[in-house]
Amino acid sequence: MTDILELRKQSEARKKELLNKLAEKENSSKTYVDERFWTLDYDKTTKVGKAIIRPIGPAMGESDEYVTEYTHFVRRNNKILSTVCPGTAKHKCPICDYYFSKDKDNRDKQFARMTKYIMNILVVNDMQHPENNGKVFLYRCPVSIMQKIMDAIKDKDEMDMPKESINVFDMWEGANIRVISKDKSGWLNYDSSVIESKSPIFEDTNNTALYEELYKKLYKLEEFKKAPTTEEMKEKFDAFMSNVDTSTSNLENHVASEQKEIIDSIDDIDDEVPETFNSSENKTVTSSEDFWNQF
Repeated sequence: MTDILELRKQSEARKKELLNKLAEKENSSKTYVDERFWTLDYDKTTKVGKAIIRPIGPAMGESDEYVTEYTHFVRRNNKILSTVCPGTAKHKCPICDYYFSKDKDNRDKQFARMTKYIMNILVVNDMQHPENNGKVFLYRCPVSIMQKIMDAIKDKDEMDMPKESINVFDMWEGANIRVISKDKSGWLNYDSSVIESKSPIFEDTNNTALYEELYKKLYKLEEFKKAPTTEEMKEKFDAFMSNVDTSTSNLENHVASEQKEIIDSIDDIDDEVPETFNSSENKTVTSSEDFWNQF
């Protein structure tokens, strides 16, 4: 028979134990932040962000300097589907098929896809967070900066005239990037970013120990080549489209808490602009509603 007096004595301890369990559950439910990734912060007054980074790659045992990652966002009333596109792993994508099956004028404007280029970088000078200087991070590179990298690698300019080709990712003959974000009509814009002249990471190019130490810190990119299969995505997409709430209630007032976390996380995707299907212009949103208001 349970000693009721002993049970009463234990009540306070039990309460603390339950509180600890609740705290653990709350912490585990918070949005996971991958601290391997670097993001450009910006001055909240001027809305200008500045940093110097150095792309590096490929990592040891790999052949790719970067991985192209596509992410879908589908909105249906008060729910959001956010998922990696199977195209990331070069699989056929049912979401892309659904969207492009209609002619341009009748395409669903509640669909968007973000393009990112995941790569290793060395942070040379982070104006807002100097504690990051000298460290290796992963970086989800915006389309506009990636275009500048590709332009630097070309051995001809826009007029088809010969120019010096720079493999930006090379540790000895690559180049730093001055990453600059500015506010442009309420959107973050990276057009002012600049690829610097060719240069080694370390002045002492014969100090192999320095380069080897840095090389060993690079992250492998293989994990970012993974994506749902065509069949998995079809099942997920069909379930989402058939089960969304059809009410016309206001999104922010009625969205379920876990769905709202997904919407809010759009703000946290590396200062970058989701690239809409119905627009070739790349924009970077500063709020979740900005993202959807563009449609």
